[in-house]
Amino acid sequence: MAKNKFEISRYHEIAEYIETGSKSNLTPDEIDYLDILVKMNSMRRRYGINETIAFFSKKPFDISLYRAKQMFEESINLFYSDEIIDKRAARNLKAEQFEQAAQLALEGATCIKDLEVYRALLWDSYKARQLDQPDPINIPKELYERPIKIYTMNPVQAKLPPIDRNALAKEIDELDESAADKKRWKQEAMVEDIDFIEMLNDQTDED
Repeated sequence: MAKNKFEISRYHEIAEYIETGSKSNLTPDEIDYLDILVKMNSMRRRYGINETIAFFSKKPFDISLYRAKQMFEESINLFYSDEIIDKRAARNLKAEQFEQAAQLALEGATCIKDLEVYRALLWDSYKARQLDQPDPINIPKELYERPIKIYTMNPVQAKLPPIDRNALAKEIDELDESAADKKRWKQEAMVEDIDFIEMLNDQTDED
């Protein structure tokens, strides 16, 4: 049996609740769990990681040290990431730490060297958020996906008007061409069946 209600993680339920646009209702235990994650995130900003974890391992919360560390990591992922577990969460957290240090450096600056420290910390924050890297190029799928091609001799399948093959045969007969050419054209137009044996014999004669 769990020591207290915080020994059971409610993280996934809360993350789903947020990702789905709060379409469902949180249970009382999930609301209390979310409240702890919010408090952890706020305290971390002011007191740091170790002090925050130690605080919640004592009364009135009495969360085990192991679970307090897990919940602390969950609070980071919840507030700094678009996904449940993402490297972006760690990058955003590190960037915020650089920004807080830069602000302290600026407030206590007394000389040019202090301002150089401030500038360096801002640059570290910039790089932590990967703002120094070019945005990835989004290539439309149709440019690299193999297109689907369908070959058909049926004009209806190609969304063309149907062919009157009798009229086509009449037009071919009226042409001033040899009988052999007319026969070949009728076969190609599918007016007459193709004589494959004759086709092979013609190919042999040509060779």
